[in-house]
Amino acid sequence: MPAAWATSASGEVLRTIDGGATWSVQVSGGNNLSDISAVDANTAWAVGGESIVKTIDGGATWSLQNGAAGEYLYSVSAVNAQVAWAVGFAGVILKTTDGGASWITQVAATNAQKNLTSVVAVDQNTAWAVGTFQILKTTDGGISWISQTSAAPPAVQGFL
Repeated sequence: MPAAWATSASGEVLRTIDGGATWSVQVSGGNNLSDISAVDANTAWAVGGESIVKTIDGGATWSLQNGAAGEYLYSVSAVNAQVAWAVGFAGVILKTTDGGASWITQVAATNAQKNLTSVVAVDQNTAWAVGTFQILKTTDGGISWISQTSAAPPAVQGFL
């Protein structure tokens, strides 16, 4: 069975390799972890608060990565061991293409001051970020992010 991972606000990562029958607790060194994205049984990134952590040895050790200083992150999506995106508070979008040695801030004009709560990457060029009344998509590696939603949320009709 493939490994599965989960995070906790205390900075712990939970990992199972037997379909959830047992879970091992790993200390990541991050805090307020809210999301994790695994590439394979050994490689995963976790984010939350102002932390980005990565393991390349199945969680035996975790390294705190630079790039999140001053940014509050909610979600991460890894494409492979080199490429991942992270999103968070006030529309921040970060991307690494070098395994996390550096994280570059990407700007999406349509997401200013709106929290991005989730990101899903398909490959090194294509990803979606979602948040407060918005869905953004990039197909050029994050150079541009295009809104996939209307400018205002739809009106909600009440029941009579």
